[in-house]
Amino acid sequence: MMINYSWHYDTIKRKNSKLNFGVAPLPQSVGTQPYNFPAYWGFVVAKNKTAPAGTKDTALYERVRSFEAWQFLKYAAFPNSGTITLQNALSGNTKNFQTNFDPAAAYLTKTRRPAARRDLVEKERNDPVLGPFADGNLLARNWRQADPESIEKILGDMITSVNLGRADISQALATAESRIQQLGKR
Repeated sequence: MMINYSWHYDTIKRKNSKLNFGVAPLPQSVGTQPYNFPAYWGFVVAKNKTAPAGTKDTALYERVRSFEAWQFLKYAAFPNSGTITLQNALSGNTKNFQTNFDPAAAYLTKTRRPAARRDLVEKERNDPVLGPFADGNLLARNWRQADPESIEKILGDMITSVNLGRADISQALATAESRIQQLGKR
C-alpha cells in the first residue's frame, strides 16, 4: 500500500506499465471524523509589483493590473452560468460575454487531476482513478507548516528509519513529531 497524491499515479504507471493496481480512499480510523491532507497551490496577485519603466501613473497601473488579474483568476477558477461579466478597471463599465467554456474543467480534463470545486468533484466521483482523490478533497484539512520542505524531509526520514529497521513505528513517529515541533519554535 502507498499513501500519496494523485500525481504519483502516472509516475507509477510509467515506471511499470504492467503493474496491476488501483486507487482507494485514504483509510480512516473507526469512530473518528474522516479527513485527508491536501496538497495544493493557491492563486495570488502580487500587491506591490513594480510598474514598467516610463509608466506615468504607477498607482493607476497597480490598481488596473491587480483588478484585471483578479478578474482573470475569478474566471479561471469559478463556475460560470454561460455568461461572464467583465468590468473595465478605469471606467467601471461592465460587459457580458456568452461562453460555455469552463477553464477549470478543461484544465482538469487535460491534466487528469482531481477537482477541488464541488460541482466538478461530482463529475469525477465515478472515475476509478480520480474519484477517491476528488472525494478526499471534500474532507481535506490543512495544518500550518513552518517549513514544508523540511517537514517533507522529516516524514521521509521517518518512513526510511522504519523501513531500514532503525526504529519501530512508535519511535519513528515520536522522533518526527519532536523534529516538527522544533521547526515550529524557530
